[in-house]
Amino acid sequence: MREKATNLEFEEASKIKEQIKYITELKEKQVARDIIS
Repeated sequence: MREKATNLEFEEASKIKEQIKYITELKEKQVARDIIS
């Protein structure tokens, strides 16, 4: 039972990491755009 909970927590952490990576990339693109223009 504990194994399953840990697995779910791991999946949640993975999703959050993906979101942070996505947001970071968006911000970097925005900064690059601001520098170019």
